[in-house]
Amino acid sequence: MLETPQVFRTALGEQRSVLLADGSRVTLNTGSRIDVSLQNGRREVRLIHGEALFEVAHDPARPFVVRAANALLQDVGTLFNVDMRSNGTAVTVVEGRLAVESESPREEGGVQAAHIGTGAPEALVLGAKDRVVITQAGLGAPQHGVNVVPIMAWTQRQLMFEHRPLSEVAEEFNRYNKDRIDIDSAELKRQEVTGVFEANDPASFVAFLSSIPGVEIRTGANGAHIVAMRNPSAPKRVPR
Repeated sequence: MLETPQVFRTALGEQRSVLLADGSRVTLNTGSRIDVSLQNGRREVRLIHGEALFEVAHDPARPFVVRAANALLQDVGTLFNVDMRSNGTAVTVVEGRLAVESESPREEGGVQAAHIGTGAPEALVLGAKDRVVITQAGLGAPQHGVNVVPIMAWTQRQLMFEHRPLSEVAEEFNRYNKDRIDIDSAELKRQEVTGVFEANDPASFVAFLSSIPGVEIRTGANGAHIVAMRNPSAPKRVPR
């Protein structure tokens, strides 16, 4: 029995696989932290921030609970991914089944109430290739038959995009690297990107962007790669 939670974290660009004492495995993505508490009748992991892949060891006598913001997840043996962002927490089931609830905002005695595992009718049960996003407003509509390959690509240090806006692609690269990519054009932010990139190689993505007609790359004061549309009225530099 562990009374003091164990803390596991990763820095920017780091990934880490942790084998827990119960045989479960948690893989942490860049900039993530979990607090782990394993007890005789309950196993609980709190995702403080970031993203994690959970491979839960089967033990019906000890429920495995994951808390991430206001999302509460419970299962007995499955594989699922939790991606916690400022605008919501995305939960994707790769294998098995997972019960998902939204933590009640009701407070009792100054302590926020939690009702995971109570069998409440608002609980949602997800199966393989199901996905749901939990926000402060509660559970979103579940998505079925999702392609889990792009979602799991980070475990291979890859970023896989299917018709994603360039603004979101740049944000993903910035999660892994100190060399930031800033898109300084509303038109470019809306452009969609499809492809597979190495997460720790922003230079190759910047090179890809520079090949787009009309795009120019500048270096900002903080060393960031600033991607913008070239001003067609700007005078061209004549090589000496």
